Amino acid sequence: MTLDAGGTQLQETAGEMAVQRPGLFYWHTEGKAEQTIVSDGQKVTLWDPDLEQATIKKLDPRLNQTPALLLSGDVSKINDSFDITSKQTSNIIEFTLKPKSKDTLFDTLSLSFGNGVINNMRLVDSVGQRTDILFSGVKANQPVPASKFKFDIPKGADVIQE
Repeated sequence: MTLDAGGTQLQETAGEMAVQRPGLFYWHTEGKAEQTIVSDGQKVTLWDPDLEQATIKKLDPRLNQTPALLLSGDVSKINDSFDITSKQTSNIIEFTLKPKSKDTLFDTLSLSFGNGVINNMRLVDSVGQRTDILFSGVKANQPVPASKFKFDIPKGADVIQE
């Protein structure tokens, strides 16, 4: 769900995500804002079916540029990129990450975990727009087929290489 700075809902969508270290992720949202994002560890492909367009760019290894890398990347490098605070209440622990660099996609990123499993992720940008990602049905340490991290661009699609 995405909210503007005043709390008005701008968009809500549902989907599926899979991550695997190092740097592999799959993200698919459904509905009006359908899109698929796939990283094979080297490049990221963003597929927009409405535009029939694939945008391919080199994977930016900076954690503050690619929040999904927090879940699929090298966790030992998080302290290099962020100032981290945490708070715990009963079985929920929340981490708030503030980028050390000013060249970022977000001002703060919060992650909460319950019983060792991720519950949600919240990104707040420089104008106060907030994106909340709620996780359900989380299955940790399950095998993911390699094909999940490879995107086959449909025939006839526009391709933008960045």
